[in-house]
Parts: sequence; structure tokens; C-alpha cells
Amino acid sequence: MLDAAIEKILSATSPGVIDYKGIPIPVSYRKGTSDALIVLFHGVIRRDIRRFPCYEAFLPVTAHQISIADPALLANEEIVSSWYLGLEGTDQPALISELVQGLAQHLGSRKTIYMGGSAGGFAALLYSRLHPGSLAIAVSPQTQLQTYQNRYVEVFRSSCWPSAAAPDDIALSDLGRVYRQGFDNTAVLVMSAGDFGHIYTQFIPFVQNIPLSRREQFVIDIGYWNVRGHPGSVPRTRYTSWIRAALFSPTLNASDLLDTHYRATDTGPSATPDAKAATAPAPTGPDPADIRRADLLRDLELKS
Repeated sequence: MLDAAIEKILSATSPGVIDYKGIPIPVSYRKGTSDALIVLFHGVIRRDIRRFPCYEAFLPVTAHQISIADPALLANEEIVSSWYLGLEGTDQPALISELVQGLAQHLGSRKTIYMGGSAGGFAALLYSRLHPGSLAIAVSPQTQLQTYQNRYVEVFRSSCWPSAAAPDDIALSDLGRVYRQGFDNTAVLVMSAGDFGHIYTQFIPFVQNIPLSRREQFVIDIGYWNVRGHPGSVPRTRYTSWIRAALFSPTLNASDLLDTHYRATDTGPSATPDAKAATAPAPTGPDPADIRRADLLRDLELKS
């Protein structure tokens, strides 16, 4: 059954729905030329604006990419997100994880990278945790539905998990609790300092659950890009820089990711020069730091 589903994904010429062990999974696949697979998850889908199924856009790299639309939205038209947790009585996370890991193995992927923002960031963290050795790049993710004060959570709970008295009763709805049980993946969390709600109710409670002995498996990237609040607070260029770093990095370890990302984005020292240096004639020719960055960016493009 797994082989047949993978073959259907690889042979499709357009997005479609794959039935895998009784769960219809909408997927869109783009073949790549490298030994990496990127798995993309979308955020909340406003049905009055976008027709479902719809997919997170492919990234400007040549790795294999599969964009997965939230299957629960096919089964229940009342909801705008299930955070890829699925419907009560199904084991959607296990089945999607099985399908993706089978695809990665079939492609011979040396790296599998799960990426999404907001509700899709929740999914990236969840499914990467189910895939040892993988990487999650989560952009302003929700991590704990219990503290996410959003009416969409209540619609999801009442429509899709009718026996759950509260979000806490929904399996896997608290990623801090899930990660506290153990994990063998790495994660990059990209956050906006202007997204106060997610910083204080989602980000901080989540990282507080990570044991000190395992915190070197996390990279925290917090910046500000002149947008207050949640929607659009992290620019695409910021998280794609981590995708490129992951593709070029020798491993998916946090230390290698940090070093690779720094070499690709470093703008050089910003310290104020001393008086002697300030009066010295400016050097001629290209800046060596610029040359190093250009070489690395060239290699990133070739690698991806």
C-alpha cells in the first residue's frame, strides 16, 4: 500500500488526493535534483477567500518538495485548520508520517526538512518529532492549543473531537508536553519580536519544556521586520535563508546550521574603528567578506 501511494505521488502531473489506509491526503509534489526532501504545511485556510484543497507554495530551491494540505479540511467543512492533528478516531499524524518517511526513503533523501508557519509551524514541529534525524523549520508556530486564544480552536474541538471537553483532551495538542517525552530531531524556530501573543503564549511555554541537556538541538531566531502582530510578521526571505542553510549544511545539527547560516548572511563586523583606522586610507578592491559570502551563496544555489 505504501509503495502504491508513493508511486501515485511521483507519477502525478498535478496536485491530487492520495488515499492512504483510509485517509484521503491532498498532496502536491515537485521533483528535485538534490538528496533532500522538503515537506510543506499550510496555515489556517479562510474558506471564504481560498478554495480547498490549497497548498503551501513551493520554495525557490531544487530539492524534492511535497506540499500537504490538511486532510481534516476535506472531511469537515466547518473548520479552517486541524493543525494536522486529524479527526477523532483516526491516527492521521502516524499515517502522514509513515507516508512521508517512505517517500524520503524511496527518493534516497539524506535530509528531510519539515517547514510551515503558524498552524503549519505546529505541524512542522509535530511531524519532524515523529521523524528522527529530520529538521523542523517552524515560523511563528502555535505549539499549545490550550493557550491559543483563537475561536478556530474551539470550532475544531467541537466539530472534530466531540468527546474532548477541552483542547487539552485532544491528542498531541500540547507540543511542549510531546517534546518533553523525548525527541531526536532538530528545530529552527523563527519568531517575530512584534508577535507578542505568540512569543508569550506559544514560544516561551514550549521552550520551557525542552530539557537543558537537549537545548542544543534548537536554534532560536527572533527578529523584527516592522510588522506588529502575527500575520506576515516574518518575511519569506528570512525563513528561506534557513532552508538554504539546511540544504548546504554538512549536517542538520544546530551548530552546523548556525555556522552555515552565519557564513551566508554575515554582513561583517560592525565595531566602531579606532582613531588610527579611521584616518587610514580605505583599502582598494573587493571586500574579502563579500567574496566569502558570494562564494557561499553560489555554493548554496548549486547545492540546492
